Order: sequence, then C-alpha cells, then structure tokens
Amino acid sequence: MGQVMYRRIGNANMERFLDAVKFHEGQDRLQKIVGAAYLAARGPDVQTEGLRPIELRDLERCAHLINRTHEGLDLFRPYGAESLRDMLDGGVWGERPPWRPSPFGWDDFHVIERDGHVVACGGLWDRGRDIREIWRSAQGDEKRVEVAMGLDLGVEAGHESALADLLRVFAARSGLLGRQSLVADLAHLPAVVEELDDLEPRMESRIIEWSPFQPSLPKQLGECYLDLRFW
Repeated sequence: MGQVMYRRIGNANMERFLDAVKFHEGQDRLQKIVGAAYLAARGPDVQTEGLRPIELRDLERCAHLINRTHEGLDLFRPYGAESLRDMLDGGVWGERPPWRPSPFGWDDFHVIERDGHVVACGGLWDRGRDIREIWRSAQGDEKRVEVAMGLDLGVEAGHESALADLLRVFAARSGLLGRQSLVADLAHLPAVVEELDDLEPRMESRIIEWSPFQPSLPKQLGECYLDLRFW
C-alpha cells in the first residue's frame, strides 16, 4: 500500500502544508519529474476509418492492448476483461440509478478496427465539464483551465498511426466541447507523438510524489504510468 500524488512545480502553498504536517520531502515523499502531452483541441469532428464505440466483445482485446502499451511501467495496474468492464460500468452492477452520474463510461470509449482487428483503443473524459480550475495571480489576472483527458490508451505494435488517429478524433471533439487541450500520457509513445505535429504537442511537467507505506515496496520509482484521472 502506498500513496501517489501529482503536484505542480512551484506550488509553494502545498509545499508549506506538507512541511507543516511533517510529511518530509525525499524521506516520506520520494519524488520524480514526469510529463504529460498537451494537444491542441481543434474541431470540427473528423472521420476515421474503423472508428466505433467499444462493445462487449472488445473487452478482452482492449485489455490486452492497454496492458501491452503500459507494460513494465511503475504504478500501472493491468486490466482484465472484467476489470475493464467494471471501470466502464462506473462500479455499478445492473441498471444505473438515475441519480448517479457517469463521468466516464461506455459512451466515452472507442476502438479503431483495421482489417477486422482492433488495433487501438482509448477513452475521452470531458474533465472540463466536471472540474474547472481558475488561476488568479497576485496582480488580479485570471485564467480558466478546462481540458479533456485521453484515458486508458492502448495500441498494437506497429499501429501507432491508428492511436494517433484516435487522439486526433478526441482532440476535435474536445474542441467542440470548448476545451483548450487534450491531455494524454504519451511520454513512452514517441512514435504516436511524431504523428501528431498538427496538434502542436507540448509537454507539461509535474512532480510525482510516491509514499511507500509498506516496507516491502520499492523505495524508488522507475518509468511511470500516469493515471490522468488524478493529474
């Protein structure tokens, strides 16, 4: 058991709070710099060969693609068909109660099929609908941050262009939703980034802090998977 958090570089208020509660940097909180890709959110919606919503029959294949894409990265928990289904169900078994919203689920997850095989998959979370940040400077300047996230990306080796096509669709839809950027964990997928020059990818770095509460857990992190639900 451990704790993970992402912290913006230069967040002095958070640093002072952690120091005040005696949660010591470098001792209780091991640190590493990580980065996520920010892609320009642009419409209109684009048409892509083989694009369709995920179906029940795709669960095992998509779990395999997601696991293959993030294999060997610290903090990544592999999927199975059932755990992927549970995630898309939002933890609800059976009919969803009308009072329980679904921020991310089946309607948000898509696959790309080529020659009869699913070669890429991923979901689009409209984070800006659920979480809006307002940044205010000491001078009174104000900035609103409303972005979308690409979650649970998976791709077959040699089909990186298909995942780039899927992200391009997500970026277009993000623009139509009024979001500024589509954020995706692409640090370990350089071939996908190369396909997305038209979306002007830029990396934003943050500090990931890892607190291993069990002595048997590793004291240092290697290359990390970023769960952008918490970014």
